[in-house]
Amino acid sequence: HLSSQNAYTMEAVLQESTEAKSEASAEPGRPATEPWKWRHITVDAGHGGPDRGVAIKDNTFEKDIALAIARKLRWALETRLGVTVVLSRAGDQALSLDDRIAAANLARSNLFISIHTGNFGDSMVADSFAYTAKWLGDENSAVETGTTRGLFVPWWQAQRNSLTWSERLAECVQAEMNRAWNGGQKLAFRRSPIKLLSALAMPAVLVEIGNARVPDFQAKVQSDAFQNLVAATVAAAVEKFRPLHERP
Repeated sequence: HLSSQNAYTMEAVLQESTEAKSEASAEPGRPATEPWKWRHITVDAGHGGPDRGVAIKDNTFEKDIALAIARKLRWALETRLGVTVVLSRAGDQALSLDDRIAAANLARSNLFISIHTGNFGDSMVADSFAYTAKWLGDENSAVETGTTRGLFVPWWQAQRNSLTWSERLAECVQAEMNRAWNGGQKLAFRRSPIKLLSALAMPAVLVEIGNARVPDFQAKVQSDAFQNLVAATVAAAVEKFRPLHERP
C-alpha cells in the first residue's frame, strides 16, 4: 500500500507446478499439454440473411446448404462426443463475423468449425478443403506459435495461441474428407488470411465442401444422403482429434 498515493501495487508470480513443468518439457514446435476436458463446440453455418453466399441451384444458396449441414453436424457431434454443440445461427438470420467471433470466444468454446461450400473458378475442381488462419507477411506464424506462449496478443490475432492445434485439427478433417469423397487423394489443408478464424481463441477451421460451379456437386449437395456424409465425416475427424487435444 502506497499511502502517499492512496494506491496498491501487486506482483504476479508464476508458481512452479506439474503443469508448468509439463509445458516446459514439451518438444519445441509441439502443442503444450492442456489440462481440461471439452465441454463446448461452436458450429458455424456460413453466411445468412441477405448474405446468401454463392448460388447453388434452383433458388438454393450456400447459406441454406451450410445451415443444413451445420444442423446435421451438431447432431453427429453431440451423439459421438457427448459435448454441448451450439450453432452460431439457428436460422436464416444475418450475423456479422464479429458476432460469430464474440459468441464463440465468450462461450469459451473448445472448438470452432465453420461450414461453407467452395466456389472455385475452375469448374473441373470439385475437391473439399479445410482452412486455417494465416497472417499476411507472417509465413512462419505456425512455428512461432508452437514455440512461443505469449501472455497478451491483439484480439484480432487471438488465433495465434491456438494455431498449432488448429492445424492438427485441419489435418484430421482433410484426411477424412480425402478418404470419404476427395477420391483418396493426398490433398493438404490450406492456410488463408480469413478474418473469421484469426480472432478465435480456440482451435478453429473453416471447411469448404466441393465446388458450387460443378453441376454434379450442385445436385448432390442438396441431398440428405450427401449432407449426412459430410456431417459424419467431419464428426469422425473431430473424434480423432479429441484425444490429441483434450487432457484429463
